[in-house]
Amino acid sequence: MTRPTSSTAIANLALRHLKNAPITSISPPDSDSKAAASCAAWYDQSRRHCLEDHPWNFATKRVEIAAENDEPVFEYLKKYQVPSDFIRVGRLGESWYDPERDYEIEGDYIITDVTTPLKLVYVYDFENVSKFSSKFISCLAYKLAANMAYELTGNASLKDGMEQLYRSELTSAASVDGQNRPTRRIQKSKLADARQNLGRYRNWQSWET
Repeated sequence: MTRPTSSTAIANLALRHLKNAPITSISPPDSDSKAAASCAAWYDQSRRHCLEDHPWNFATKRVEIAAENDEPVFEYLKKYQVPSDFIRVGRLGESWYDPERDYEIEGDYIITDVTTPLKLVYVYDFENVSKFSSKFISCLAYKLAANMAYELTGNASLKDGMEQLYRSELTSAASVDGQNRPTRRIQKSKLADARQNLGRYRNWQSWET
């Protein structure tokens, strides 16, 4: 099978999972085609969902962000607006070995005590199908199929089945994607461990997913 190079090609993979006939376009969607309309409605939502579920190597950026002039009302000292294409945090701070874990995301802002500028590694709203990894394409096709299944077939069990296949494919994809990052041996002092275990809620997620 030829590698998909367009959103329509990925949509047709999803429709194939649902045993639906292929379509010619989702942008704009084929006229008088319920399948094409469903694909067009669910494609971007499904893509963003897949991006949010794993810190994909192909969809990461590194940026420095200046603090906002106004500070949080209480608890934290600084507020930073996330980039417009932000999907999820990968890491805060310059050091992989000692990332910043004390922060919260509120709306479009990261609030923390980190002094400006904030160094952020993040997953962004990646849209270039030709640069998707093969595993990501498989995940996206299953997620799209799951989101469209009941609408197109009325079969709730099929929706659940597609979701299970998505989760299974995501596990495999995360393992392969992780192999493209070198394993890092982290040595922590007792003092560092104690410091990291104190403080407020920590919602940081490791890249070693």
